[in-house]
Amino acid sequence: TRNRTLFPYTTLFRSQKLKIYSIYDTISFCFVTINLILFIILFIFVPTEVSGSSMQESFYNKDKLLVWHIGYSPKRDDVVIIDVNEHYSFRKEETFFIKRVVAQEGDKISFIDGVFYVNDTKVSTAVNNIQFKTMTSYESKSILENGILKKGFSIVMGDNRYNSIDSRYIGAINNDDIEGKVIDRKSTRLNSSHCIV
Repeated sequence: TRNRTLFPYTTLFRSQKLKIYSIYDTISFCFVTINLILFIILFIFVPTEVSGSSMQESFYNKDKLLVWHIGYSPKRDDVVIIDVNEHYSFRKEETFFIKRVVAQEGDKISFIDGVFYVNDTKVSTAVNNIQFKTMTSYESKSILENGILKKGFSIVMGDNRYNSIDSRYIGAINNDDIEGKVIDRKSTRLNSSHCIV
């Protein structure tokens, strides 16, 4: 029987090789983890902060929000973040609004005796004739077809009806400009967290 001799340098080489693999695996894991976190923050859950009082009593200035960003389609009563870009009459650099969807595509829209209705349900009396025309228009063109809101558009309002720049002033919202839905809030005023979903 031949005895097999394992030289010391062979054992050392194997040990160093294992260490190299271990460091490589750790770096790879950290790289993948960091990129996954960045992807989630940038494309799925977007942290946002409220500025202003247009959504009181639901949301307050400086409230911290978590916004669901990817694959979202606006639904009535959702609170959403809107990119107010060059298509709207109110425009400031990097302007984003937080508003509530009061009408979605396919809804019946009407304005009777100073009252704004959606699907024959009273929504608000804080609307006049000129504002109704504005909120049912996009780029100065009506987005109503036989009283029905056209596909691809939403009407939004602030919960603080008398202190809100919304569809009454900037027009109907193209759904492509809706960044996402607010799903969670950390209220600095109440020092508590509130899930919207």
